[in-house]
Amino acid sequence: MTSNGLRDEIERSLQRASERQLVRVMGFIDRLPSRTTVEDLVERVRPRLALVRPVRPMTLDRVLTLPFEDLLAENDQAEGSPWLVPRSLHRAVLAIAHRRIPEPLMQDLQAAVIGKTMDDDEALLDAGDTLWPAAAAALRSFLLHGAGEERVEGWGERHRNRLAGLALVLENGATSVPFLRRLPGKPMGTLNEAEQAQAVGMLHAMRAVSEDLFRYGYTMLMRRSSDPTDIFHLALNNDLDILHDRRERLLADAASECLDEINALHTNMAAHRQQSLNLAADRTSRLVALIQSLERAPPAVRVDRRQLRATKERASQTIVTILERSLSGELRQSMHDLTAAAMVADDDVMAAEDMARSAKKIEVAGSRLGIGRPLDAVLQRELAACHALLSHRAGQGAAGGNTVMDALRLVEIMFGPDAAEAILEQLNGAAGRG
Repeated sequence: MTSNGLRDEIERSLQRASERQLVRVMGFIDRLPSRTTVEDLVERVRPRLALVRPVRPMTLDRVLTLPFEDLLAENDQAEGSPWLVPRSLHRAVLAIAHRRIPEPLMQDLQAAVIGKTMDDDEALLDAGDTLWPAAAAALRSFLLHGAGEERVEGWGERHRNRLAGLALVLENGATSVPFLRRLPGKPMGTLNEAEQAQAVGMLHAMRAVSEDLFRYGYTMLMRRSSDPTDIFHLALNNDLDILHDRRERLLADAASECLDEINALHTNMAAHRQQSLNLAADRTSRLVALIQSLERAPPAVRVDRRQLRATKERASQTIVTILERSLSGELRQSMHDLTAAAMVADDDVMAAEDMARSAKKIEVAGSRLGIGRPLDAVLQRELAACHALLSHRAGQGAAGGNTVMDALRLVEIMFGPDAAEAILEQLNGAAGRG
C-alpha cells in the first residue's frame, strides 16, 4: 500500500463511517504525534463530529437506591463492615419496598418519573421526598411484622441490623442526597474548597440526626472517593462535633475498613481468572488507590503498616499476572479477530477498544505502585506480538479498509501513539516497497 493508497483508505474510512466509527477514527488520528498528511481529510468531516452523552432514564429503583448507593459493596467485601450494604441485600430492599409500599402510592410515583432522567434534580428530589420515607417505613414494617413469614431473596436474620440502618439512611435521604448530588460522582477525585464545604455540611447535617447516620455518611464519602486520604483529612481538619477519642476510633475503623477492602479486592482478583477485563481494571484501580491512601495517611490514622506492606507485595505480583493474562489472552485474540476479517461489526470494534482501555487502566494503576519495570517487560513483549501479527496479516493482504485502522487503534490505546505510528510507518514502507 503506497502513501497515497493509505490516504485513500483513510479518506474512505472517514467518509463512509457511521457516527460511532467516525469518532473512533478521529480519536486515533488526533492522538498521532504527526498527522500532517491527513489534516485536510480531517477538516472535511469536522461538521459530522458529535458525541452525545447518554443519560439514564429515571426509575423508582434508581431513586430509591440513591441515599445508600455509595454503601453498596460485593457481599464478601461488605461482611467486615456494618456500614456497608451487600448487593444481595440491595435486592431484598427493593423487593420489600415494592411489596409493602401501598400500590396507589407506587402508581403515582411511577407516573411522576415517566419521561424523566436521573439528571433532573428537581424531579428526582420530588420523587425521593415521598419514596424514601415510604421505603423506610416498609423496611421497619418488614422487620416488625413480616420477617418471619415473608420470603424475600437475599434476606437473612443476620441482616436485621443492616436493614434497620438502611431504614435510618432512607428516612434521611432528603438530607443527604442534595449534598451528594453537589459532589463529584464516583470515583470522586480531590475535592476543591467548595466541594469540601459540601462534604462537611453533609456530615454536620447527618451528625445532627444521630451518630450512626453520621457514620454512614462518612463511609459514603470514603467509598465514593478515589483517594480516601482526602476523607481522612476531613475528619482531622474540621470540627465535626465528635469527641477526640471518637474521632480517633472513626479514623482507625476507616483505615481498617480500607485494608479489609484491599484484601477482599486482591482475593477476588487472584481467584477469578475468568473475570471480565473491565471488572479487573476497576478493581485494580480501586485497590491501588486504597493502598496509596493508606501509605499517605496522616500519623493520626492508625494503619497496620506491616500488613499493608505484605498486602502491597502480593497485590503487585497479582497485577503483573493480570496484565500479562489480559494482553496475551483477550486483547491478542481481539487483534487476531480484527485483522482476520474483511469487515468487522461496529459493536465488536467498540468492545475491543473497551478491552484495550481496561488493559491500559491496569498498567497505569500498577505503575503507580512502583512496579513499572515488570509491567514494561510485559508491554514490550505483547507489543512485539501485535506488531508481528499486523505485519503477517498485511503481508497476506487479509486486512484492509477499516480493519487496519481498527487494529492500529488498539495498539494506540494500549501502547501509545508512538507505537501505533511506528507500526503504521513500517507497514506503509513495506507496502510501498512491495
